Amino acid sequence: MRDVFYIFRPLVMNSVGHSWLAGREKHASGFFRLADRFPSRFSFCRRLAEMEQASQQYAAKLVGPGDMLSGRVRASVAKEAYASLDDRDVWKQLKASPKDAGLLDRMLAIEHTFTGECSPTLACVVHAVLHLQLTTNPEWYNAVLERVAAELIADGEMDAKATFEDKAMCLTEIIAVAAGGAGLAAFYKALEKPLPPLPASASGSPLFKGLRDFYTGKIVVTSGYGYQLNEKEASKISEAALKKAGWTSMAEYKPNLESVNPFVKLSLTPYSSLAQQDWMEVQYIPPVDVSEFAAKPPPSRCLSRPDLEVVAAAYAGAVTCHF
Repeated sequence: MRDVFYIFRPLVMNSVGHSWLAGREKHASGFFRLADRFPSRFSFCRRLAEMEQASQQYAAKLVGPGDMLSGRVRASVAKEAYASLDDRDVWKQLKASPKDAGLLDRMLAIEHTFTGECSPTLACVVHAVLHLQLTTNPEWYNAVLERVAAELIADGEMDAKATFEDKAMCLTEIIAVAAGGAGLAAFYKALEKPLPPLPASASGSPLFKGLRDFYTGKIVVTSGYGYQLNEKEASKISEAALKKAGWTSMAEYKPNLESVNPFVKLSLTPYSSLAQQDWMEVQYIPPVDVSEFAAKPPPSRCLSRPDLEVVAAAYAGAVTCHF
């Protein structure tokens, strides 16, 4: 795992002093030779402070009330993911079957100590998202959707009359928060820093009681699994609800409905999606520049857009990302 973080480091830092790179220039196929044109240690410290501030802001959003879930549930999911980035080997014994609706039960049967912040069922969902992406499939997703919804209803987190769309919205939010907790842990580990504690859960009400508060069209699956808003029914999105979630306009949000945009899988949860994109804009590049290889990085960065893509590709290969 250490090698992965050495590859990840320039992507995370995106602006560094070069003293800590001494002796590592040949590591990871020579990517660190980019250090020859990195700026001063002052620039490094300023960039690091910028990234740490963004990470603290993102952590606060992860543990506060969200789209449809309370801060208590979101915090429990975030903390499980945050503490579990290195637990991959625990689940190596699990193998996919053609109809893998039973993956959750097989995970629950394995002896493992979770953080205790959330139920074993929810903890297993978090670990599946983090460590078993090649094992999960539509059957797993649909089974988990119903099991998690039943727990949330029993816990008073979801109305007993919740629709299938509401359940999909909640599972989308859980996945988004788990990804966020894991991302924060990866950031600090890449810097070889101890993980600072996440904030305590924040009180307050979620933004929406159900999907219809935000969108009245149909939800669809255009690739893989996991539901998304129907791009053809964009007119059924409430712009007032979008603004409540932090978006400035429908025009700003609309690219998130395109099937080629990875954030389409978070389109059911506009608040959680924006929180992740705000963090991404500081840690990596603005989302609108992802497909623009000629885009000029913000002033605090020094890696060019092509440089960033080279490092990102190396990291994706190291962690066997199949996006």
